[in-house]
Amino acid sequence: MTKMQKIGIAPAVDEAAAEVIKVAAGETASGLVGFSKDLLGAIIGDRVREWRTRNLISSAAKTADFLKEKGIPLDRCHSLPTGEIYALFEGMSRSDEPEIQALYAGLLANSLTSDVHDKRAIVSVLANLTPLEARILEAMQEIDAALSDYNRRWPPMQVFEATEDVEGQSRKLMEEDQSTLTNKTKAVVDAIMSGVTEERVLFAIQNLVRQGLAQRSDVTFDRIHKWDLEPHFSEIKGYVDPDRLADRLNDIIVSMSEQQDQDIADARLVSDYGAVPSLNFSLTRFGHQFVAACTGPKTSPQS
Repeated sequence: MTKMQKIGIAPAVDEAAAEVIKVAAGETASGLVGFSKDLLGAIIGDRVREWRTRNLISSAAKTADFLKEKGIPLDRCHSLPTGEIYALFEGMSRSDEPEIQALYAGLLANSLTSDVHDKRAIVSVLANLTPLEARILEAMQEIDAALSDYNRRWPPMQVFEATEDVEGQSRKLMEEDQSTLTNKTKAVVDAIMSGVTEERVLFAIQNLVRQGLAQRSDVTFDRIHKWDLEPHFSEIKGYVDPDRLADRLNDIIVSMSEQQDQDIADARLVSDYGAVPSLNFSLTRFGHQFVAACTGPKTSPQS
């Protein structure tokens, strides 16, 4: 009898995935038979259970890849409490989308090698995440990292000096970095938009905000709240000049139309309001924690 048969999983299953499941469960070979059959339904001919089993094994195989890539042997991993195992395996078995499976795999890999804070909240959010939302989270992190790198290279004073240095090398270098950042951002956004309507992307962003993973960036927030109707009413001090009423109303209508267009632009992930793009939405503190927990361990744990 093979090792995989001992733990109640079909022989066709990748052995590395079976080892991950065995370590996570912390059961003996004999004890795990009942555990895995109870949780996965084993291979009993039921199409739904077979589908869920394949999903679980696929995510477990990705976990094994995470650990192998980071040089972390399974003997340095620790088992998880039964409640956590059921919650993780339940979610893993219900997802067949590669993007979500990769996040579950990263979360399991992290859980096996370190303590993951707020795991219950993370698993709950992950269970309701869509592949598009997962891609947007990854894009937010990637664009934010690129913007942070640019801002470190070009703090405000250096930007001012380079801008004034019309014929100098510093301005050329700054413009090259700006072009690189803009092109990279555009490529990331285009990848998200490929085959997806803008309406779906806007809805996905709002759903990330609702789940506490994303928030409006400070730049967008400031821009939104700078607009108001005060300039159009500055001359109205207790009375309305009939001769100017039509002009003032027309100004308000035009401004409201412009603001509607601005609201649509601000609902997008990225807008271009100058030499470099700006993120309209960024990860919250929980969003950063969620991404870190679901992207796998960064280094091998100490022996």
